[in-house]
Amino acid sequence: MVFVADDLGAWLVGLLADAGRRKLTALVLGSDQERALRSAAAAAIHNTAAEMSPTPDQADLFAMVISEVFGEPVGDTLTGRSMTILEGMEAGIAQHLDVLDDANRTGTGQSSAEILGVPGAVLAEKLTGYLVREIMLRGSSGGPLTPVADQLNHDLTHLQGQRVEGILAQLTGLIAAASAPWADASASPQELRSALSARAVLVRDSDPRRLGVHAAISVPEIPEEVPPEYVPRDVDAAEQGLRAKLAAAAQRGGFILLVGGSSVGKTRCAVEAVKTVLPDWSLLHPAGADEIAALAQAPPPQTVLWLDELQRYLDGPSGLTGGVVRALLNSPHAVVIIGTLWPDRYAAHTVMPYAGTADLHAREREVLDLAAVIRIDAAFSPAEQERAHAAGTRDRRLEIALKSAGYGLTQTLAAAPQLVARWEDAPAASPYGWAVLTAALDAARLGTRVSLSSEFLRAAAPGYCTSRQQAEAPENWFEQALAYATGKLHGAVAALSPTGTGMGQVTGYAAADYLIQHASQHRRGTRVPDGTWNAFLSHIRDPADAARLADSAGETALHRYAIPLYRRAADAGISSAMYSLGFLLQEQGNLDQAEQWYRKAAEAGHFGAMSNMAVLLGQRGQAEEADHWYSLASAGGQITPPKPRRERKPGQAERLRREAAEGNAAAMHTLGELHEEEGNTEQAEEWYRQAAHNGETRAMDRLARLLDKTGRQDQAEQWYRRAADSGQGWAMNNFGLFLTSHDRPDQAEQWLRKAAASGGMVAAGAMYNLGHICEKQGHADQAEQWYRNSAALGHSAAMTDLGSLLLRIGHVEQAEYWYSKAIAAGDANAVHKLRDLGNIVP
Repeated sequence: MVFVADDLGAWLVGLLADAGRRKLTALVLGSDQERALRSAAAAAIHNTAAEMSPTPDQADLFAMVISEVFGEPVGDTLTGRSMTILEGMEAGIAQHLDVLDDANRTGTGQSSAEILGVPGAVLAEKLTGYLVREIMLRGSSGGPLTPVADQLNHDLTHLQGQRVEGILAQLTGLIAAASAPWADASASPQELRSALSARAVLVRDSDPRRLGVHAAISVPEIPEEVPPEYVPRDVDAAEQGLRAKLAAAAQRGGFILLVGGSSVGKTRCAVEAVKTVLPDWSLLHPAGADEIAALAQAPPPQTVLWLDELQRYLDGPSGLTGGVVRALLNSPHAVVIIGTLWPDRYAAHTVMPYAGTADLHAREREVLDLAAVIRIDAAFSPAEQERAHAAGTRDRRLEIALKSAGYGLTQTLAAAPQLVARWEDAPAASPYGWAVLTAALDAARLGTRVSLSSEFLRAAAPGYCTSRQQAEAPENWFEQALAYATGKLHGAVAALSPTGTGMGQVTGYAAADYLIQHASQHRRGTRVPDGTWNAFLSHIRDPADAARLADSAGETALHRYAIPLYRRAADAGISSAMYSLGFLLQEQGNLDQAEQWYRKAAEAGHFGAMSNMAVLLGQRGQAEEADHWYSLASAGGQITPPKPRRERKPGQAERLRREAAEGNAAAMHTLGELHEEEGNTEQAEEWYRQAAHNGETRAMDRLARLLDKTGRQDQAEQWYRRAADSGQGWAMNNFGLFLTSHDRPDQAEQWLRKAAASGGMVAAGAMYNLGHICEKQGHADQAEQWYRNSAALGHSAAMTDLGSLLLRIGHVEQAEYWYSKAIAAGDANAVHKLRDLGNIVP
């Protein structure tokens, strides 16, 4: 199709040359640009024809027809007003393809458009979108089309600034609509490496905005491109802080991960650190995990690999692997990897699965285990506050942010107040925009993590409109709503942002992080319209999202939605969903189905399901099998029966002494237990101490308990710490409990977090204990989350305490749900709680 490139390409070259003569652009085309433009034009026509036609033969016909019309002259497309290049392209293509609707040109009584089955205007939209896409793609990594791509980006920015109604939405829509997957996207590692290396910049020259730093609030006297003065964080200069770790990594390679919530300053902190420590190194910002894998085969020296929003590289079946990261870290040339991640996503990937269950995050955890983690707090420390106030005297934006009550400094700089106002003002300013945005926020707070499709938003939004608003909605109500929800605020952020996998490919929408947090607090307990739940059933396909949505539905007695959502997640193999589905079916009296799902979850290793199986089978008189599941649940720590006195076997003590004399630490430990059961604490301590000195972790723990009981806390702490240093989850949990009992909650939390990451019912117990610490400190939100995490693993006491916490903050219905779930798991305390609740429920 060389003639296609000649026709459309020649017209495009002429358009840009004419724009240059009229001073609409400073772009000067050379022969390289002309050849590249003709190639982009050929690809655009090829892709348009391939999409619009059902067969290859018809695709050739489409391409030929399009080519012919560009061989004919039309009127000047840059007259009438000072058009941008982008508008001129759109208008010119539309004028050329408009002739396809003329029936007089074919001599058949039908227009070319009728013969092809596609209106000329539709072809024009597709072709414009593909042409812009090709130029953007080819100009994104350097080369002759980079100036043209920059000009088109400039035009888009210009149109945004002018707020020309309809034009910007139409042009961006054209790009999105035409952006079909690249037909020949497979590239060799060498090609991927070359493409990535072509985008390298010196660290000192890197643009913070392009690296992921949020745009800040704007004030009239400061240019928008000037970032706010950086307020140093305590972790910057700490002895084991970020910059120290960067300096060490520069010598031998390293992977540093900053973990913190939304808009707390993770990325800015990382940018300032690398610019200070490694200013002359090269910085590479890969587009995906495939580029990282290619780079690992031959990493260049003195390279910083920038992985902001690390989940983008981890997610999916082809995500980043530990092998690739190790290859980079083991390179003969030092490579420094730096990434950022939210705490909940870090926790989700690093918690070990409990015994017998599928390890769904093994690959992600292997990657994260290679990282040195730096945590960035949302709240500023007193020292950081002092530095911020000092900087505020020099930077008006910091001064404004410090005066904004209710928001953190970094959140305010990222336009948090404007985000909240955009949502709260919407009922009057744009009721349909409010409906779409609130549907997205409700979806996020109820459990969705995957971006939301336009089909979901369109289906859910009517439930947030009054009957009059629904009746009076214009035909383009949804487009108006999206325009409002996605509008940029103060040139910084949007309440709702499009997401995609490539240039112009909009695959869904995601609400702003901070707005989700705000809405989660202010809409808690608010009933979600039935239309939204039905939209979840129709459009949410991700199993993990379905499970979280089902949890939310189950808590509010919306079983008609919870059951099908749980079933979707359970069918995908999520054991916690199997367990919860069994519980709801049991509540409805469907005991046979409940048993089936409990059994599946129990066989997958879910201790809570084992406990429920034991209770259910016991109620049905199947004592032998009930005992089997009871024993398994007891071994997992879900049920804690009274410990029977150990039955002494003839000659046992003598045999154990012989084995102990031979250096058997386990025998020493057992002798200690026997003496402790008989009340001989001095002899028990002696045997525990011998076993502990021989490396028996259980003995260290028992010795520490004895020492603590007898008031020797310093010695007890030493042995608890030695046991915990073994890395065993139960030992770390017990050390955390010791520290809690001696009013050292901060240190206790560190060890309990480690135990919570160890997996199994030990993890559930540690999470439960963390919930207690947070609740005692008055942090109800954090306590609730820990109780929920523990309850999801089947910890019945966590279910009961979660119910009590929810009851105290006024969520009676949710409290009843969790008490009932705890009773089904065999928690006797929950029976009394639910009975008391029955006396206060109206």
